[in-house]
Amino acid sequence: MRKEKQFNSVIICGVILVVLMVCLAESCLAETPSVDELLLQAEKFMKLGQPDIALDYYQKALEPDPDNLDGLFGKALVLSQLDRREEALDAVDRAIMIDPGSQEMWVFRGMILREMEELDESLKSLDRAVLLDTGKREAWMERSLTQSSMGLQAQSLESIEAAIRANPRHPGTWVVKSLMERATGNLPRARRSLHRGFRLGEDSIKEKMQEFLLFILQQEIQQRKE
Repeated sequence: MRKEKQFNSVIICGVILVVLMVCLAESCLAETPSVDELLLQAEKFMKLGQPDIALDYYQKALEPDPDNLDGLFGKALVLSQLDRREEALDAVDRAIMIDPGSQEMWVFRGMILREMEELDESLKSLDRAVLLDTGKREAWMERSLTQSSMGLQAQSLESIEAAIRANPRHPGTWVVKSLMERATGNLPRARRSLHRGFRLGEDSIKEKMQEFLLFILQQEIQQRKE
């Protein structure tokens, strides 16, 4: 009888131990955030202007899923904002290895390389981006900026015009076109492009655009006098 009681006690203790282990495992799982939850936290701190904290969340998200494209892109974006461009480039290159057809990654790669003053490599990346989809404004826009930095003003204007064909209602593209036309000395065209951007722009930026428009007009008048 005593042996039977001891046996029953052992079984009860075993059952209790199993229940406790299951509860502990469930508790640990509940406390561990998912990759998606970590990415949402990272985005939240990015919007709050706290890139250091955002980077920590992106790194945590990439620990269980190192090939997560959203995580890699976000990490690269944060590192770029923190002026850690070589690390940002490493993250983008890893993302491109996983998805070489991502135009967004090639565009961002070109932007980082331009900031690093690696202009030839920047242009190669942006050429690749344009080939992936010729109808996207962003790729043509960034290509134009790199070409301008290289002193290729004619090619830069061709790219910005392609960006406008892709999206003629984006005010920022018209402003960039105006700046490039002003740089080449074509003030009448610069004024017309800026005026087009002014009409498309939001009220919050119209004041600055109007100031620049008046400045170009004054330059144009002075140029005619000369």
